[in-house]
Parts: sequence; structure tokens; C-alpha cells
Amino acid sequence: MSISTGQLEDDDIESHGRESWTCVVSLVEGAIIEYRYMVAVFVDLPPDESNESGDHVVVVKKWETFVRPRTICPKAGAAVLEEFGNYGGNYQVGPGWLTGLTEVRLDFKNNPIHMWKTHHKRRKYMIKVTAMDLRHKEHHGSFDDEDDSGLQALSGPCSDVLISVLNSEDDYIYRQQEQFGRLYEVGDYIVFKAHTFCPTVTAFTVDFYEYNPFDDTSIPEHKGFAYILPMTMKDMHRISHVPITGVGHIPLGQLTVEYLVVTPLPSQLCNMRTTYKHHWKRTRRPLDVGHRGVGSSYVLSGTAVVRENTIASLNKAGSHGADFVEFDVQLSKDLVPIVFHDFTVCIAMKKRRNTSISYGSHGRRDSSEQDDELYKIPVKDLTVAQLQQLKLSHSEHTQMELHTDEAENISLTSGCSDGSNDIDFHDDNCSFATLEETLKRVNIHVGFNIEVKYPMETVGGTKELDVPYFEKNLYTDALLKTVLEHGGTRRIILSTFEPDIAIMMQLKQHTYPVMLLTMGDTTGSDAYTDIRTHCISMSVNFSICEKLLGMCVYMGDVETQWDKIEEGKNAGLVLFGWGVDEYSQVNHLKESGLDGVIFDRINEFKNGVDHQANVFMIESREKMRRQLAEEGKLIKHTHVHDSTDNSEPEDVEME
Repeated sequence: MSISTGQLEDDDIESHGRESWTCVVSLVEGAIIEYRYMVAVFVDLPPDESNESGDHVVVVKKWETFVRPRTICPKAGAAVLEEFGNYGGNYQVGPGWLTGLTEVRLDFKNNPIHMWKTHHKRRKYMIKVTAMDLRHKEHHGSFDDEDDSGLQALSGPCSDVLISVLNSEDDYIYRQQEQFGRLYEVGDYIVFKAHTFCPTVTAFTVDFYEYNPFDDTSIPEHKGFAYILPMTMKDMHRISHVPITGVGHIPLGQLTVEYLVVTPLPSQLCNMRTTYKHHWKRTRRPLDVGHRGVGSSYVLSGTAVVRENTIASLNKAGSHGADFVEFDVQLSKDLVPIVFHDFTVCIAMKKRRNTSISYGSHGRRDSSEQDDELYKIPVKDLTVAQLQQLKLSHSEHTQMELHTDEAENISLTSGCSDGSNDIDFHDDNCSFATLEETLKRVNIHVGFNIEVKYPMETVGGTKELDVPYFEKNLYTDALLKTVLEHGGTRRIILSTFEPDIAIMMQLKQHTYPVMLLTMGDTTGSDAYTDIRTHCISMSVNFSICEKLLGMCVYMGDVETQWDKIEEGKNAGLVLFGWGVDEYSQVNHLKESGLDGVIFDRINEFKNGVDHQANVFMIESREKMRRQLAEEGKLIKHTHVHDSTDNSEPEDVEME
């Protein structure tokens, strides 16, 4: 094993059956070595059209997920016996992330089986999905199979297909399929997923077996099948319609399936040094989270004193004791993550000067100039440089006061929050700060709840952005790359309303936790069509089976859904609340057991002093005091004070 590269060759490992291996590693005596154990598959991929030379891939199946890695300071001749996952009496093992593998997911929902003949429509069917390599006539197993040495060998290009029934109380955890699949009932939401090294040649067979409710012992009759081919999944995410063919090659009906293809991040962005993905300190008090900093700037009442989603607003929230700040991130045209909420901006277009001639009662000729107009333009169609030159007007505004030059056509109007035309891209009050800038310029003790925006459709039929948007893998990769490269030691939570984006952020990295934003049990027209975001029981099942840290739940009608939320807490989910306006409501939610509450105008409720200070800043100061006390560098500084001064003697560091 190379200390500099951390590479371990297969020849270094000696097997002692299926449960024990030994390895001799040369270490530098006296040096502190950090390391973790993992269960992995070492695969040499054969060359193909997309991989001419072949690649060496390590697939992490399980690994130790302690926040910090193991450490050892080796002494000559010392032998160490250690148990996988057990470090100092603390047992933590988690699943791996995508390293060289692609995950393909098939969602069967909204009653996807459409049979054409009446007698077929009356039947119920069991569904089984099998992955296959189109380069071979038969399926030759998977890399989930284990050989006698205990190391997993690649005997096929795909893993086994796992199944989850999200709307079920018992079967929402991913598991192996039964021999004849699973019965599809009306209203079911079934997810099938598989991993593959070669998505361009991976297809899926969907077999349909007729279900006999009066005989559970007989073998179900195979009625037909459908093929989901790679060419069907070339767009990474879409709804596809494929024919269902009978065993006699007679068309029976049509299957509607929504697929999602998740590709891995470049491996160099992920390492095993640190992980917070499933870490949460339960003994800490509930967190105060500043919504868009100190609050929304575009509401009818209670407008924030600082423009929302700016570095100034985030820092102001932190100075008033916000433990975390929540803000929105999306991509610009040049694929740069920027901090902004809406998917559109208003661009002021200055009309050409038009002169109308009229002769009034006095025979005088009058001229008039038409007003300027505003046009909505998607944020994704403007580069960072263009966005940072905008004089911001909310997309719902119909008028905007302009401070521009006399050019007849203005496509972009410049200026920042003070209304001037002098642009300073380092002005903390300006909108459209990049995520990288924000990570660098907000107090490091202030945690980030980064809400990743992605356009969705509501039950009422409204689309948040009715134009083609970024492909989801491209979108997620650009954002994660910035967070992983510039996140440093900051506490970061990634959250989103879009369940597919949540899945991608969870699978592509292992450093930061992911939470699902939900709208509660909402039935109004503003609810998103994706049931995973507006049905609490589905949100809970989804978060558990995808191994998310937890959920951010709308609390406007918390009393009607608290029992379902308790189910999530009992399952170990971390729960934040949002949607409350008054600080009394915030305190009530924290007393009720939530782990954090997101709310506006935190500067009006907290002063950031003493017990109202940022909890991580308090912990940091206490840790420093303990360290200094242990080193004998603290003395008690006593000062004369009057009877109204109830402060304790101040700890002062000795010079």
C-alpha cells in the first residue's frame, strides 16, 4: 500500500475464508496515519466502443462513516486487530457512492399498465424487471455475486435489480425481487433500480405474470413482456412509452415508465477523509435557520431590511445568532452556481423614441415618448457577468424605475442595491453572488442550508419555468463541484424540493448530508405534482429508503400531520420546519422536537449575544477555553463592577 496514493493491490491481500483477510502494510514509524476500512469490488473493465483502453474501477459497497477517520501511530512490530465498522465502541457503516458505476432507475407510477383488450384490463399483474447486456444473448449474473474468496467478481455488466414500493408501509426499503416479481396495485409507486458499468448497452426486460387472487400456491402464468432499451433512455430523464407484447408476439398494451439515469462525479472530487452525510449531534439545541438570510424581500408584509439571498443578508443573519442560513442556488448560462430564488428576471427594454404629431385647439404640435417595458427572461439564459450587471426588479413587478444612460435600447440595466450605476461585484448587497463567493465571504461559523432549485410543475398545471432546462446530471455536477472544492470546514446541508435532484446529490458524493424539502400533506393547486413532495408518508418513506439525512417540512398546518412527522423522527430522520411567521410559533416547533426551524426576520427575534449567539460559535469558544485551561494559559480576570453588573469573571488568555 502506498502511503502517498493510498493504493492497495489485490496481490497484497491474503484470504482466510469468507470472513477474514490479512495484509502487510509498510508504514513510517511514529507518523500519524489516517485510514478507513471499506468493502469494495476491484474491477478491470474490458475495452469497448466508449472505453477503448479499459478502466480500473473500485466500487465501494460499504465503508466506515465515522465523521473522522481512524488514526494510528505505528510502532515497530506492533500488531493491531480491528473490527470493520467498530471504532472506539462506535459502530458506523454506510453504503458507498457512485464510483465508476451508473445507476438506472425506473419509476412505475400513476397506473402505468395500459392493456387494450377488456379481458386483459380486468386482470392484475405481477411485474419483474431484469437488467441485461445487449452484447450477450443471456444474462450472465451480476457483480453482486460473490466468489469463494469473499471478494466480489464481475461476471456481468449489471447489478441485480432492486425494488422499492414507496407507498407501502412495509416494502419501501430496497430489496431483492421475488421470483415472479411484485403485484402492481392501482395507485402503487414502485421504483426499480440497478447499477451498470455500461449504460449504453444495458437494457431492461419487464415480465408480466397474471395474478390469481384465489390461488397463491400455483406458479403464475407468464402473459407478456416489454423491453426498455438504451435508445429509450438517451435523454437521462424522461417518460417513455413501450409496447407490451404477449408470449405469442401479439401486442397486448402499453407500459408508461419514467426513467432516471444517474452518472458518477469525477472520482478526484471525493475522498474518504471526512464525511458528515449521516452525522447529526442530537444533544445540540434545535437550530435557528435564517430564511434567505434575514428574510424574504418580496412579501406583502414583514419585508426584510436587507435584500434577500445576498452575502450581506446572510452575514447579518449570522451576526444576530442564526446557526444556519438557508438560501437558493441555481445555474447561470455559463454553468456557474449563483444565489438567487426566482427562475426569471425582469429585463428593462427601452423603446425607440416615437413622436406623435397632433394639433390641438391652439394649433400646437405635441410629442410624447413611450414608457420602458419589462420582459421576463430565464436566469439560465444569462451569464454571471450579465446577471451581475442587472438592476434587480422582482419578476412579479410590472414596473421598475430605471437609472440608465440615454441609449435608445437597453438590454441590461446596471447598478446595485443603492440605486447607483457604479458596479462593484464585491458589494455584499448585490444579488447574484456566486456560490463560491458566498462560501468564502460568509462567516465560517454560520452553517449553510443550500436549497438547490430546479423547475417543477404544480398540481394546478403551472410550470415554474416552461422552457427546456439543464440536464439534471450536468446541473447537479456543476453545483456539487463548487461545494466540494470550496466548502472547506463549513457545516453544509444540501436540500431540494426536486426528489430526483435529491437522489443525485445523495448518490454522487458522500461528504455532505441531503434533505428533502416537502410541502406537507398539501392538496391545493400550488402543490407540486410529484407526490414525494406533498404527501408526508411518501416523503418519509422516500427519505428513509434513499438514506437521506432528513426532511424540511412545511409547518403551516403542523397539527394535522404531526403523527406522520413523528414516524419520521422515530425512524431517525432529522426534521426541519418552514412556513411559520411568528417567533412564538418557532419556539413551539422547537419545543415540539424539531431539529431546526427556518424563518424570516431572525434579526428581529435574536440579538446574537450570549445564549442567543450562533451555537457553533459558542461551542468553538468553549472548546478553545477548555484547551487553553488544560494548557494552563487561562487566568481569571477580575474587574471592579457595580451591583447591577451580573457578569461572570472573564477568561483571558495569558500572553
